[in-house]
Amino acid sequence: MDYYKITKKDFPKHSKFKFNIIKNLAELNDRISTEIAVLIEKNSKMRKSTFLILPVGPLDYRYLAEKCNKMHLDLSQVEIFMMDEYLGEDGKLIPEGHPLSFRRFMRQNFLDNLEQPIRSNMMEIKFPTPENLKQLSKRIEEIDGVDVCYGGLGITGHLAFNDPPEPGEVMTIEEMKNLPARVLTISRESIIQMAMGGTNGNLEILPKKAVSLGMKELLASKKIHLTFMRNWHAGVFRKALFGPITVQCPGSLIQKHPNVEVTMTELVAEVPRSDLFQSTGK
Repeated sequence: MDYYKITKKDFPKHSKFKFNIIKNLAELNDRISTEIAVLIEKNSKMRKSTFLILPVGPLDYRYLAEKCNKMHLDLSQVEIFMMDEYLGEDGKLIPEGHPLSFRRFMRQNFLDNLEQPIRSNMMEIKFPTPENLKQLSKRIEEIDGVDVCYGGLGITGHLAFNDPPEPGEVMTIEEMKNLPARVLTISRESIIQMAMGGTNGNLEILPKKAVSLGMKELLASKKIHLTFMRNWHAGVFRKALFGPITVQCPGSLIQKHPNVEVTMTELVAEVPRSDLFQSTGK
């Protein structure tokens, strides 16, 4: 089977997951932010905590801040684990002043857009650091996995910064599945993807190392909600969700998860095409 040729009407034939195909990126951000806000409100009414793993990059958290303000949500029992953050050559977190700082992104796009007293009442957003990896892993284990892990897949099929093993490195599917939160070196392919999509070809500005939650913490989530909005996602998600389960595409391990939802734009749902005139889209 050539999974790259699977049409959107046939997605349900090849996977048990729920597929949502929406018009554009704005609609995607509105849909996801509404889902998160409704979950928080529901759990708050039942006096339950809400546990989330969130990515930086695929989602615009200004939409979520707007929903929190409009619905007057109580964020005091919301515990957010961010997927990852870049490290500098010294092995420490890049400063928030760095243009690629994930911490700065969340402050500017989410926290700074929350009204008072919502912001002052919310729990700390927990980023992985080289120092707190064991604590984060232990906490996620204590709660038996977060309620929902949101995320997308990189060009290598990576989830967070969990890239495939390097050439010559031997790894089993079970070993990939149990990779813990850790400090790692980002693959060359992923660096190039981010240079093309996020820095307009500026390779030098991209850090080579990161700290990231592992497949172990991500796959432990009670639900995984994947989002896709870029033209090259058309091929990546088909390989990950319809192709073989392999460590060469870490996202393919999601196929074994019992509760997965997928939301994508119409652009991504179309069969990927090959064209020597390279697309100008992301």
